[in-house]
Amino acid sequence: MAGVEEVSATKGEFLVPAVRDVSLAVALCDFCAQWNGSHGEKSRQVRAGTISLCDFNQSKRFDIRSDANFVSLEIAPRDNW
Repeated sequence: MAGVEEVSATKGEFLVPAVRDVSLAVALCDFCAQWNGSHGEKSRQVRAGTISLCDFNQSKRFDIRSDANFVSLEIAPRDNW
């Protein structure tokens, strides 16, 4: 089963909760964000259409430098259908 949701993030802190299913996000607009990754602090200019695979079962905190819009897609394992 798949769930699709449009998400808006305004400039400032944005918390992505931990998910237990496969999840990805597609950027609907250009924006800039900063976050801590496994190799330290990262800062990126993200372009509309960028696809990101979300970390499994881990929340992540972003500092959004400009308003952003995403489509979030969560895919549950077949045995959960």
